[in-house]
Amino acid sequence: MKKMETKFAFFLFCLIFMTAGNLNASVSHLDGVVVNEKHQQISGALITYGDEHTVTDEYGRFKIEIEPDIGLFSVSKPGFHPVTILPNAFKNDTVILYQAIHEKVKLLGQVKSIGEISEAVSFITGGKMENLPGTNRLNLLSGRLPGLLVMQTDGQPGWENSTVSVRGMNTFGNMITNPTILLDGHEADISQLDAYDIESITVLKDAASTAMYGLRAANGIILINTKRGKKGNVKVSLNSQTSVLKPGDFPKMLDAADFAELYNEAAVNDGLAAVYSQSDIEKYRNGSDPIGYPNNDYLGDYFSESSVLTRNNLNISGGDDIVLYHVSLGHTSSSGLLNTADENKYNTNTAFEAFNIHANADVKVNDRLTIFADIKAKKEKVTMPGAYDSDGVSKIIEGVLGTPSNAYPIFLTSDSLGGTSDYRNNIYGQLNRGGYSFWERHYLSALVDFKYNLNFLKGLSFIGSAGYNDYGNHVIKRTKTFAVYENQDNGDGTTTINKIGDDTPMTNTSSKSNMVRFYHGELGFSFSKVLENSTIDANLLVESRMTERDITRIPHWTQGVKGFVDYSLNSKYLARFAFAYQGSEQFPKDSRYGFFPGLSLGWIMSNEDFLKNNEWISYLKFRASAGITGMDFNSFFSDAYFAYIDQFSEGGSYPFGTSLGNSANRFSEQADANDLLTWAKSKKLDIGIDVAILGNKLSLTADYFFERTEDLLVGGTPGILGTTYLYPEGIAENKGIEGALTWKQKVGSDFEYFLSANATHAKNKIIAQNEEIREYDWQYRTGHEIGALFGYQFDGFFTENDISSYPDQSTIGDVIPGSLRYKDLNGDDIIDERDISYLGNGGFPELWYGFSGGFISKGFDFNFQFSGVANRTIHYNGNLAYAINNGIGSATEWHLERWQPGDGQNATYPSVSLSKFQNNKVTSSFWMEDAGFLRLQSVELGYTLPKILAKKIGLDKLRLFVSGNNLMTWSNIEWIDPAGNSNGTGYPVAKIFTGGVNLTF
Repeated sequence: MKKMETKFAFFLFCLIFMTAGNLNASVSHLDGVVVNEKHQQISGALITYGDEHTVTDEYGRFKIEIEPDIGLFSVSKPGFHPVTILPNAFKNDTVILYQAIHEKVKLLGQVKSIGEISEAVSFITGGKMENLPGTNRLNLLSGRLPGLLVMQTDGQPGWENSTVSVRGMNTFGNMITNPTILLDGHEADISQLDAYDIESITVLKDAASTAMYGLRAANGIILINTKRGKKGNVKVSLNSQTSVLKPGDFPKMLDAADFAELYNEAAVNDGLAAVYSQSDIEKYRNGSDPIGYPNNDYLGDYFSESSVLTRNNLNISGGDDIVLYHVSLGHTSSSGLLNTADENKYNTNTAFEAFNIHANADVKVNDRLTIFADIKAKKEKVTMPGAYDSDGVSKIIEGVLGTPSNAYPIFLTSDSLGGTSDYRNNIYGQLNRGGYSFWERHYLSALVDFKYNLNFLKGLSFIGSAGYNDYGNHVIKRTKTFAVYENQDNGDGTTTINKIGDDTPMTNTSSKSNMVRFYHGELGFSFSKVLENSTIDANLLVESRMTERDITRIPHWTQGVKGFVDYSLNSKYLARFAFAYQGSEQFPKDSRYGFFPGLSLGWIMSNEDFLKNNEWISYLKFRASAGITGMDFNSFFSDAYFAYIDQFSEGGSYPFGTSLGNSANRFSEQADANDLLTWAKSKKLDIGIDVAILGNKLSLTADYFFERTEDLLVGGTPGILGTTYLYPEGIAENKGIEGALTWKQKVGSDFEYFLSANATHAKNKIIAQNEEIREYDWQYRTGHEIGALFGYQFDGFFTENDISSYPDQSTIGDVIPGSLRYKDLNGDDIIDERDISYLGNGGFPELWYGFSGGFISKGFDFNFQFSGVANRTIHYNGNLAYAINNGIGSATEWHLERWQPGDGQNATYPSVSLSKFQNNKVTSSFWMEDAGFLRLQSVELGYTLPKILAKKIGLDKLRLFVSGNNLMTWSNIEWIDPAGNSNGTGYPVAKIFTGGVNLTF
């Protein structure tokens, strides 16, 4: 230790001597010199001995931090990445800083600096999200990147479903509508991914960046890259966090007394006698007879106020000139969302548990050959009460919404469950006496890449890649039924207990589903050359991909050739050409392959001589791209599966032979051969600008994009054919703008803050879809958004005396005072399907945005993230919307706002009815509501122990943090989570409170 201190002191002495003088004199030597336009060189850097010290030049552009007790110092400049240097690595008084615009970004088949990209891409490092809780990694991207929409629709751990889109919607019909998601360049199920394994996420948005993926590129690509080993000593990191999840707002159900009063009103509206007396209602209200007059709060009593989610991760990395390695182990578990009893030896709660392992290695076999190997595995398990349902607890919530609070007592006797013939699913019985199920998914991925440098031409390499992904679901159901009991009034003052159903022994069944395998292989050449004033990078590969799902359909193959050429001249002028020539066995043999080109151009104006030394503009780049990308149909779920071949099925029989009763199996035609099948073609244009000004404090990126997608498969079942027939006649257009604005600044020597905002507006329209000829223009779906809502236009409530004076609505259903009335668009005095028209754009937003901020100071760090969507509507339906649905449903507080005599048009809900409500259930503008919202996505506060103190306890890093997620939501939607199911059955997005620690040693 003393020898190290002596060497360090000598080193400092030499540096100080070379700077020839005192601190003030040294500042003048901090001169910036541009080298190859890619990095900044600092000469004559000053080091002082003693406590941590900071030196800046007169413009505040360079910064030197000294920590002599550790033997480290760092040099940084706003807009550049800081460099930390050991004393023995400091030579010739030169420190290299790489600008942030030269941060490396992984794209399809290559790695490029941000400043050298002429395509439309967005990029985020994994470190910004790794401590955020949850199990679906994509949800953490909500509001963080321009062009990328992620809208979480469900809050149940292990599910956490979301809507994901790149630049909106541009495909419909029988085509794939989701973006392609690649994990380390290969298609995979990303639900297996541990957050601490993510190195970066890149969103590829235009034709030039996605063209190489051929038939799966039209909807954009989300490329997730995992961490790899880095040269250095063994580095061990331990990350642990515990989260408390509190569900968002459930629909507010009526208590038994209010429900009984509303039920009476519905009966009277139908001309029937009231069912509940005032004495009955009072007993519901005071709880004096909980058996005869129950008042249940199903959601409050049987859904937990909170649950616990824990995440732990251990990763080890390091390496040398020969081998780099990275190993990660992860564990996630959730306690469950339900209040279950302990009467069983098995768990019936909605528990979730997952184990991850990820390992990779980069092996330099010799000076010419390098091999990159990667393996990932995961096992996850979800438990739930009763029979497994792929919608999680949604079925339980749906049942609750359909059950009045007075339907039955939970227990009729001490151990006998209450129930009726209409309400047999006693909720306590569902959660505790219906057995249990568990869903398991295994995941295995193996990837091998190699690069072999060819000696005969410098920069030319032989490259290849092979990947295998396998995952599948295994469901085990150990279920049983339970009896419920009802007190039946005999009419003479006595009651009889009726048993409904039986208690049965446990049954055991299992099934496997969604067994998916991906194979991906490519082989070819790469070339990279740095010339005097230019650089060139190129790839040319042959590729084959296979997807196999279950055993019901044969594997789906795509194959072809792909490549790109990138050229940069004088670090000012950028050009890229990318292409794929790809085909699929799903298309007719004579038209199986398609060509998908993409071209982009860029001009870094800030590197021109007339702007190079401009103190205001640090970076300015213009870029543009155009091309054609493709989109396949989902061959496993579409009627287009091998539809170019005549298809027959075996079924039934017909008489055969001379003997009576002889028969033979019959084959019938299922579909006539369709040689019109083809892929969708998306023609894309993008124009963008990237700007950094004021010493890189303020940065801006903005894009205009236009997409026209043709040959979408649409159609139906023409009566003349009697079978489904698809036509490549669908056309959609999607256009919009997106942008991001960021301000970063250092104030003094120990305070740095940032503010950032981004937004995307995308408007799509159906241009053609082979729509049937309609009688009136307002009936056409063509010309409106994909997924637009069509229905009747609400025209007020019927009042006591005007039913006969309005157009006849009897084709829809009976009406009573307070029923919804609709506009007669064609003036024929009849309300029918001819009066259905466009109502709104549906649940997919046209605008999504996010803004964030934070600071770092004296070891503390703080950040926040908001996300929001706008220009979307939802249509309420189901038991959430319809009071006492079908005469046996429940009711919510919303239904108390119902129309009553004398209200005229002042009510906000129609009159209630037991049997005359069908007219109100049709899709109409009455049930629509603006579903835009703003959500406080995350808030995090952390503290990192100074390195000197961390070293003293044997650590390289110790960071403690607390965070909150989904803390507040602002929306017009009152009754449910604005992003959830419009029938209220989804588990609300949960508020999450987390505490954790990050250790590195």
